[in-house]
Amino acid sequence: MPQLPVVAALAIQLALAALANLLVARWRLPGIVALAASMLAPWAIPAEDMGGRAVATLFEAVWALKVIDQARAPRALGEAMLHLVAIVDLRRARPVPPAVWFRGIAWAAAATAVATVAYLVASSGSALAPQLLAAVVFAYAVADVVDRTVRSIFRLAGFEVEAVQRDPVLSRTVTEFWGRRWNGLVHRWLDATFFRPLARRGFPHAGLVAAFVASAALHAYIAIVPLGLRGAAWMGGFFLVQGAIVFAERQLGVAAKPWARAWTVTVLLASSPLFTWPLLAVLGLRPLPGD
Repeated sequence: MPQLPVVAALAIQLALAALANLLVARWRLPGIVALAASMLAPWAIPAEDMGGRAVATLFEAVWALKVIDQARAPRALGEAMLHLVAIVDLRRARPVPPAVWFRGIAWAAAATAVATVAYLVASSGSALAPQLLAAVVFAYAVADVVDRTVRSIFRLAGFEVEAVQRDPVLSRTVTEFWGRRWNGLVHRWLDATFFRPLARRGFPHAGLVAAFVASAALHAYIAIVPLGLRGAAWMGGFFLVQGAIVFAERQLGVAAKPWARAWTVTVLLASSPLFTWPLLAVLGLRPLPGD
């Protein structure tokens, strides 16, 4: 495969994803082929540019979800293309008077400062535990920066879009963390694509398993391009573990326990290295074990 700079690879990816979006509603197989070709494009970025590959796969994951949305529930072409390139779910946007969202901008600035400090701590050559903890803070803050920045831009353009992040730190259970507060865009897609169809047929547990397996596969793809099979196994494993934790806390009735919040913080932090160590590796701060 020819080697391409990140911008060129992203342009090819987007063109192929747009072609898939155009085709998939009427001609399913050609649309799937175009989407598959789009998902291969990040491998054209030089292997040593792990950050560039990671950015390309993150964009690709969002585009793939949008194309699958179009296959499942086709909409007018112009609306479908806008939905493809928007980070948010435009179906949930509502027009509002254009305005500067000062609170959102302030929160984004504060989260940027937190992310910067966390990155400096992680890159300072400190011991593994502080690095992993700093990576947790970095990932949380970056997600908040993206969410508030995108919402601020849409507000300025005259649209209010739904929050992707809903203060995940306030979660009382792991189920609440993944089901209501963290990355609502992906959660709603998994819910509509996997959980609800099986739950309606009387198989809610199978729907939950399918949703977490699909999430694991999606994140494994994001990791495999920059980090290879080992990174994909770590990242995918993290989301499989989260599914097991959700099942466990339902059996234990954690939501009604006085120690629910302590449980949530403990199990999320204990399992987080499966996510944060690959993040450190992508940032070039610490190789995965065995590398």
